[in-house]
Amino acid sequence: MHGSEFLEDVRFLDLMPSVNGELYYTVWDYAWSESYINSRVSEEKLDRILALYDYLLSVEGYRLSHFGIEGVSYRAAEDGSIVLLTKEPPSALYPSIAMMGSLVCWNSGIQQETEVSLVVPRKYREEDEKRVERARRCRIPAYEYECSMIASRMEDSFSIDTNRIFQQIVLGTEPVEEIWAEIIEEYKEQGLMETIEEVNRRMREE
Repeated sequence: MHGSEFLEDVRFLDLMPSVNGELYYTVWDYAWSESYINSRVSEEKLDRILALYDYLLSVEGYRLSHFGIEGVSYRAAEDGSIVLLTKEPPSALYPSIAMMGSLVCWNSGIQQETEVSLVVPRKYREEDEKRVERARRCRIPAYEYECSMIASRMEDSFSIDTNRIFQQIVLGTEPVEEIWAEIIEEYKEQGLMETIEEVNRRMREE
C-alpha cells in the first residue's frame, strides 16, 4: 500500500480495558445473507440460477466476481495472494462485480485460504488470529437491554459519542493506550460512573 509494507499502513488496535481495568469482549451473532427464489420460477430457470450460484462459489467465480479478469486487472501470486494490476479498483473496470461479488456470499473472509485467494497478506491474518485468541480469553460482559432503556429515560442525559472516539483514536498522534485513558477520564468527568450507578439502582428497583 502506497509503496510501504502492509502492516505499516494497517495496524491493529488491541483490546482496551474498561473503566474497572478489566478486559471484556462484546460478542454479536454472525450476520448473514439470504437468497429467495420465487416458487413460481420454472425448473429451467431455477437450474440456471443455481448454476450461477455454484459458479460464484467456485475459485474461478470468486476471483472473477471480486478481481475481474486474470492477466488484465489482477494476477495470482505463488502464495495465493492477489496482486491488482491497475490503479483503479476492479469494480471501476467491471461495474457488475460490485453486485456479483456479494450475491451469494457477502463475506468470504471466513473461508479457508485454500478455498479462496488471499486478499490481504498472511502476516496480517496471523496478527488477526492472535487478536482473536486474546479476545477468547476475555470475559463476555453481561448485557441487559433494559439498562439502555432506563438510561435513555433519565432526566440528565448522558451519552457516549462513538464517532468522536473513533476520530480521536484514528487522528491522534499519541499511543492509542494513552488516548483511550484520556477518553475514559473525560467521560468520568462528565458523570460516567454516576450514570452507571444510577442505572444499576433503578434496575434493582424494577
